[in-house]
Amino acid sequence: MRILTSQYKKMSHLGAAAKNRLHAVLHRHHLLPPEDVELFHPDVRSWWEALKVSPSEMVRIRSDLATLEFAQSQKKLFENAMGDAAAKDERVPLLIQIPGVGLLGAITILAAIGDIRRFAQSQQLVGYAGLGARVHDSGEMRVTGRITKAGRRDLRSTMVTAANLAVMHHVFWKKELERMMPHLGRSRAVVAIARKLLITVWHVLQKEIADRHADPAMWPARS
Repeated sequence: MRILTSQYKKMSHLGAAAKNRLHAVLHRHHLLPPEDVELFHPDVRSWWEALKVSPSEMVRIRSDLATLEFAQSQKKLFENAMGDAAAKDERVPLLIQIPGVGLLGAITILAAIGDIRRFAQSQQLVGYAGLGARVHDSGEMRVTGRITKAGRRDLRSTMVTAANLAVMHHVFWKKELERMMPHLGRSRAVVAIARKLLITVWHVLQKEIADRHADPAMWPARS
């Protein structure tokens, strides 16, 4: 699963970079894209190839369009493979009940964690993800600071993404954000929620039970 999620993300980054370069072409030449169309849909390729640009610029455009097409086809390939893996893993349905966690997030979490029994306590998993706070202990004063970021980046970023989605769509986590923001600011509050969600992941996987805050009525349907 780590191979699948890693390759999927590589293809996502490859496609995003190609899109950014194509957007830069439009900006550089002060060109307006056609209205009410998906700019990178295959049907729009002829529009790109008809742009009045230099031959060398057109070579770059065609190269980026080909790169984007390749990246999208590869993403679909890995999506199908992850879907097959998820269908055989009984832990996935438990994880996607957690607010903010979709299929890709669940697969990424499982790939990063492996066997949850490796982590006897939830705080060990938090530290593994790099979501634990740094602590400065001088003997007279104990102060906690920013997160360590010393851990699995894929797991940490997945939980932060989940937290951002949860605070937008789930009543409980919206209230948690509102409660924390006056003291922490939005960014640190979201990280704190990401940490709480990861603790939820630990409990869900250790006990093989659904999250107590899971409520399908509060969450938009997943594709």
